[in-house]
Amino acid sequence: MRSSSNYGSFVSVVTNNVDTINTNYLMLATDLLTASQIDKKGANFFVLRPCADELKKLDEGKVDEIGETLDKLDFKFKGYEFNIESADSEEELNDKMLFWLGKEAA
Repeated sequence: MRSSSNYGSFVSVVTNNVDTINTNYLMLATDLLTASQIDKKGANFFVLRPCADELKKLDEGKVDEIGETLDKLDFKFKGYEFNIESADSEEELNDKMLFWLGKEAA
């Protein structure tokens, strides 16, 4: 996604595998960061996180590990002036992306 002043991208981290979360998040966030820095545009990153029902299926240690991993990744990229929007449902994330797109088109 892009506008005249911003780029946007999204990633799903709905998995119980922390390595997959790290790989998917880092790959897409790094690509977005690189493009935004080269073109001097804003970076907007949309993250689909696991919902409560999905997390209930996991043991507490795994839930904590996933939460800590996502918090660290968010913190790392917010330091690069990333705008990060997260949601735990596709509908909510879609609404956030549509709102961003509408704001960018205005």
